Amino acid sequence: MQRGFALLLLGLAASPLQAEAAKRIGAPDSPISASVELPAGSHLIYVSGQVPDVINPAAPEGSVDQFGDTEAQTRSVIRKIEGVLFKGKRTADEARRKAKQMRKAGIR
Repeated sequence: MQRGFALLLLGLAASPLQAEAAKRIGAPDSPISASVELPAGSHLIYVSGQVPDVINPAAPEGSVDQFGDTEAQTRSVIRKIEGVLFKGKRTADEARRKAKQMRKAGIR
């Protein structure tokens, strides 16, 4: 009886009803994903690892002049996040809707 139950569980685990894998976007040789999208029905995308672009390569390493003030860095990171979302096949309408929600929340 226990053997039959174990085989049934094994069959269910290998069946097509098994959950779809998460979709990872990023450099294939990197252990860190730029984003992770959960399967259909989840409607949730995790985005990580975004840092601001250097705006002044001649500035001292790690200085505010190299990356800009907080606002400049934030705008740079948000542009990168938008790029990741578009790579993940998000529509422009979805991105606009999210941007509008962010603006309402005081995030520019």
